[in-house]
Amino acid sequence: EPRKMPKRIFLIRHGETDGNATRTLQPADTPLNERGTQQAQLLAQHLAATETGKVKRICASDLPRAKQTATFVAEAMPDIPLEFEPLLQERNFGDLRGRKYDNLAAEGINLLQPDYVPPNGESVDMFHKRAAQAWDFIKQATSNTEGDIIIVSHGLLITALIKNHVRLTEQQQVQPLKNTCVSVVDADDHSLLLFNDTTHLGSMPALTGVKRVANM
Repeated sequence: EPRKMPKRIFLIRHGETDGNATRTLQPADTPLNERGTQQAQLLAQHLAATETGKVKRICASDLPRAKQTATFVAEAMPDIPLEFEPLLQERNFGDLRGRKYDNLAAEGINLLQPDYVPPNGESVDMFHKRAAQAWDFIKQATSNTEGDIIIVSHGLLITALIKNHVRLTEQQQVQPLKNTCVSVVDADDHSLLLFNDTTHLGSMPALTGVKRVANM
């Protein structure tokens, strides 16, 4: 009998927000902006056209930007349950949320430094522990699902999952994730099948006239 296709885990970053466009650390309640909404609609059409019948479950971070992105996907793929999971939230930068990256850098604050703890936020170590819990949640959800699973989350969380829990070949380099990018992991051997793919956006330009450094 033909070998069954391994289940796949889709790791998808949310659509663009004004915080992404202005390089601001996002408050938790930041919604998608107009471009982000368009991106999420294009993503949803693409997944509905290519993955209907294969994907059986959608789980998303419960922060609005991920929730909205996932809701567009769920509406385009009816009959697939959509659930929200706080473990999939972005790293919590506490009191720094709402501040611009450039201003923080000017004050000598390096957000990604391993020993930096944002006031009332998560240290790198706390964040990576939570990312490990998120990965356990994803593996459990996948094993309880008769098909592929879509996870809609955030740039740093997906990057942590891929760097710490996915098997990369020597050729596979982890780049900053684009808005609504699709990465796909083999649920059996945890190899990376697709990374940071935004072909669904067609000729839509990347972020409007801003240079990218961090991507939260």
